[in-house]
Amino acid sequence: MNHPQMLTEIDVSQLADAFPTSMRTDAVEAGIVVHGLLNPRQWADQVSLLVGGEKILVPRRLRYNEAQSGPSNGGRIEQMVACLQTQSCDGFDRQRALQSLLPSVQPWSAPFVVALIGEYVVEIIEDIAAATSPSNVDSIISFISENSEYWKLTKQRVASYWNAYYRHKYTKRNYPGFQLVKTLETGLRARAS
Repeated sequence: MNHPQMLTEIDVSQLADAFPTSMRTDAVEAGIVVHGLLNPRQWADQVSLLVGGEKILVPRRLRYNEAQSGPSNGGRIEQMVACLQTQSCDGFDRQRALQSLLPSVQPWSAPFVVALIGEYVVEIIEDIAAATSPSNVDSIISFISENSEYWKLTKQRVASYWNAYYRHKYTKRNYPGFQLVKTLETGLRARAS
């Protein structure tokens, strides 16, 4: 994993780069929708990750003009818009966008879900943990096994945010972030054996 690149402007192509090239047509459509919702001035970064062996560039901390929905047809473009909205600066927007991804985490949406595991908003982590199922775990485990350095960083963030914000409310054993990490680590070990 290399150091993130800071962006002050984001175009449709950069938004589409967050998805595998096999999905480029839909990714561009989703990028057009999201680009129309973004504040023209950004201070975001991109992280390089792998999905199915292919490099993608996921933007983080996008600044939206206001909370708005993309298309509501339930299709793949809507899911891609939701993926990009999980990268909003606003935690409520991230949580709202996540809800449409959780029923069926796809290999290309797993990077966006895993990114939220390493966040400080415990309610988002609780939502992910509550929605964890064998079908969701498989896509997530595939992603984290392919991005071991990113997963290591995500686990470090879980520990850091617990220490900074939640250690007085939760024991380490009871913190939802650690419980979710344990579930995913168990799945990783099972896949490796």
